[in-house]
Amino acid sequence: MLFSQQRITPRWDDLAAAFFPQPISSLHRSVELPYHYWTGSGREALRLVLSHCRVEKGVHKIGVPAFTCQVVLDAVRRSGCVPVFYDCGVVVDLVEIMRVLPQVDALLIVYNLGFVPEMGVIATACKRRNVLLIEDCAQALGARWENKLVGGFGSYAIYSFGISKNIGFCGGLIASKEKMTIPRLPSLPSRYVREAAIRTCAALFFFSPFLYRFFRPLLREELLQKPEPLTYGHSSYARRVVLHQWRRYDRMLAVRRRNAIFLKEKLISSVPLLRGNIHDAGLYLVLLEKDRTIVQQALERRGVEFGVMRTFHCFERGNHKAFHAEQEHLTLALYRPRKEIKKIITILNEYYGDQR
Repeated sequence: MLFSQQRITPRWDDLAAAFFPQPISSLHRSVELPYHYWTGSGREALRLVLSHCRVEKGVHKIGVPAFTCQVVLDAVRRSGCVPVFYDCGVVVDLVEIMRVLPQVDALLIVYNLGFVPEMGVIATACKRRNVLLIEDCAQALGARWENKLVGGFGSYAIYSFGISKNIGFCGGLIASKEKMTIPRLPSLPSRYVREAAIRTCAALFFFSPFLYRFFRPLLREELLQKPEPLTYGHSSYARRVVLHQWRRYDRMLAVRRRNAIFLKEKLISSVPLLRGNIHDAGLYLVLLEKDRTIVQQALERRGVEFGVMRTFHCFERGNHKAFHAEQEHLTLALYRPRKEIKKIITILNEYYGDQR
């Protein structure tokens, strides 16, 4: 069975290296804005940015994608801002952005599953209307639009280092064009760091093809749990684990992108693949399938598990693109060996070839 979740990115040597200072030079290759503030989570990074914008910039209404992760909406509401939803599928829709801009003080772009919309046009439109642009790069570290890094189009960008993100462990980061005053928060409790370290050590066994079927119910149960707010400051140890991984992040990103490109080239046209562009983060292969459950079960019988993002929702009725994205998406992580990608291609082509 080829499982849908990605192998976690931290290694045992990252845990050991984190007992010593780590250089931040690698960070600057993926994060463009100059001022950096570490936080206990990506969702707290977003809440802090929005709270700052509400107090310092007079931001009240913020455009929020109608389809994205639940923690995004939670952070908006906890910041005191009012969400104004704009319709979108997995990828933000340019037409819907133009409709919502006259109604908001700030616009939040979320790069769902690592896919990047037409950011040059969006950034220009925000500037013309004097709308503050905030980028949620939690799943798009290192992605680009026309050779410009995401996170560099707006005034603020947030990043997440949760265990399933581009660089995994725990914690978050704010990048800003200008200096910010961040309130002092309690440090991330050591139990979260301990749990991340235990997962790193256990990953070799957890994701073994022979043992995964026994651990799979535990993973599903965890994915169904309601996300915690994680209103904490950073952990210096967790930050060093992330920075040590960052030194090899270019190679991680290259693996994902090569796999994404190979899939696009080799999959037959009847596979309902969300194609994106070559400079996306390559975090997931995404299928959009109306008969999702039937397809999911059929592919699993053939030996490949496709997942559903259980924390991603359509937040408001009437947003048809968001509703279809919630109901139709299937995902499979792309951080895996090429031999697995070839097997996935064979299975998908055989299945969708038989459906003709």
